[in-house]
Amino acid sequence: MNKKIFVLFFAFLSIETFAQTTTGGWIEFYPDMYTKNGKWRFTPEVDYRINNFKGSQSFLFRPQATYFINKHFTGEVGGWYTLSWDDFTANKDEIGIYQQINMKTPSWHRFSIGIRIRQEEIFSKDSNADEFNFGARIRFRPHIRYSLPVWKEKKPYIEALVETLNFWNNKEHFADAFWIGGRAGFSPTKRLTFIFEYNYAYNYKIMSPTSYAQRVRFFFRYRIF
Repeated sequence: MNKKIFVLFFAFLSIETFAQTTTGGWIEFYPDMYTKNGKWRFTPEVDYRINNFKGSQSFLFRPQATYFINKHFTGEVGGWYTLSWDDFTANKDEIGIYQQINMKTPSWHRFSIGIRIRQEEIFSKDSNADEFNFGARIRFRPHIRYSLPVWKEKKPYIEALVETLNFWNNKEHFADAFWIGGRAGFSPTKRLTFIFEYNYAYNYKIMSPTSYAQRVRFFFRYRIF
């Protein structure tokens, strides 16, 4: 049974395309701070992103606050600032805020289903522009998770996911996207969690050819208190 699960998981990640694809890697750190009653979590997320290995990179800072309604529902708000550069020359600034809800089902035979719904408001400016462009988009990310029946104290799991990113406005400037991928995670200690993700993205914009990107993401989540 477990071998079949792994085969299906990695088959899900095996995506082929004949178009030119950029490849990147993201490293993400989440230092978590909980209130004493455990209902709130505050996280000043920090990311370093290599968007492709030809020189395009970015730095993201995203403080966020999460409220735990119960075991199956959470609400979250946050904001971010992203600075991007190419060959050591800054070429883009982005500021945004978001509102988010997360829902997940109880586990059934080690499987569970969840969805993240996020609304974002984005102000973006290229280096050669005088003003910021404003865009609002909605993101839907359903996933299915399987908790592995090994090292139960480490809480290992694998997960298949898709995500849609669609702008409400200004589609001439901003690109919509569709992501498909999977992740695996475990907690070597009670405070630390490692997550690895691979995803493949289709990006499409009005009057522009569709672009493709694949990326690997490494998440490090640490509970400070």
